[in-house]
This record gives sequence, structure tokens and C-alpha cells, in this order.
Amino acid sequence: MPGALAEKGFFDALMGGNAQSKAFWPHVLRFNEHPLPARAQTDAAWFSPALDAWLSQVPDSLREPPSSASKPAFFWDFQEDSRKLALLDDSRLELLAKVSGVTLHAREMAKIVEREARLALTEVLGKKLVEYALARGQYQTGAAGAIVDQLHTDLPLVERCRLHGWLALHLCASRWPELLRERFVQRLSGMCHEVSYPGDVLAETDWQALWRMLKKCLLREVAPSWAAYFTV
Repeated sequence: MPGALAEKGFFDALMGGNAQSKAFWPHVLRFNEHPLPARAQTDAAWFSPALDAWLSQVPDSLREPPSSASKPAFFWDFQEDSRKLALLDDSRLELLAKVSGVTLHAREMAKIVEREARLALTEVLGKKLVEYALARGQYQTGAAGAIVDQLHTDLPLVERCRLHGWLALHLCASRWPELLRERFVQRLSGMCHEVSYPGDVLAETDWQALWRMLKKCLLREVAPSWAAYFTV
């Protein structure tokens, strides 16, 4: 691979690691695949034809969009666990936003005892999400709920659940390196136009509370198989 990598320590450990590391590596490669035209003429030409063909089949928005004005920028250091959210495919990322949103408001949802009101929640959010919120969800919120409980209070609860799930992902990325954060925020904005990056960096204690909740949502509800990647 041409050029020196600032993340060489993590890169070397990943390539020479255990089975989990080797299974994790394709996710990192896919993140760094750039669907640029005339790929053989770009800095990404070190990909073998077979690997290049495999990566180019990925249709989701994980990859950086084509740009004739700039060279591809690569990011390899996913040792810090929260950064691994950027490697999720679209379907898992969207589900994580949904689960996180109801988790943030699960305690408020649990206070709704009127049958018609609960049926209204189920109609919009779906039976599985409502059952999760009323059972496990309220015990996974932790201190993260306080981060959003005063936001958008004029909106219905179901709408706050939706918006705040995406906002949680934006806020989690606030402490990431600039290149990774910008790519992730651009991707999130394309998936949910109503929520934009707030530009604020949470206090350390708030960020840790938010990340603990997101990690529980990911590994317990969205993608339990990813637990192995958090040992990489």
C-alpha cells in the first residue's frame, strides 16, 4: 500500500490478529472503497481486480460518493469502539437509529397506560419496537435520556423517538476524527434530512452515557454478532 499510515499500529494488529480481526477487516476495506470512475487511474489502484469487483457490489451509502474534484481520502483507525458504528451497513444503521430513539424515550413510553394511546404508538413505531421499549428498553436508557428529554418537546412522542435516534448518532460522532466524522455525518444527513449535525461536542460524561446506550442497543438488539468486533 503506497504511503505511510498514521494508524499503522492498529492496521498491523488488524492484519495479523485473530479470527475476529480477520472477519472485521472486510468492513474496514469496504468503508475505504471509493466508487470513483476510472478506478485504475486513481490512488485506489492497489486493489486487486477480484477484490475491487467484490467491493464495488456494495450498493449502500457506506462508501464515499464519486467526486472528480478530489482524491479519495482513506480512514483506517477503528480501534476506538464508537467509531465502528461508521462501518454498519444502511439497514443496520437505520435500525440502530430506530431502537436508540425508543430507548431514549422508553421511560416516557412506559408511563402511557391508556390502551388507545399505546395502540397509536404501535401503529407508528411497530409492535416490536413498542414491546421492546416497554420491556427491555427502559432499562437500557441509563443517563442518556437526560440529553434529549428537553429537546423538541412540542413534537409528539413518536416523532421525538424518530428524530432523537438519528440525533444520538450525530452526537456520538462529535468526538471522532474530522475525516471520519464528516463522512459519517454526510451519510446520516442523506438518510434522515430532518436532523442535521448540531456541531456541539457533548461533555465527556454525557458522551460516555450516550455511547453506552448505543452500544447496548447495537449489540443486544440490532447486531449481536458484532460483539466479536469489539474485541478487535
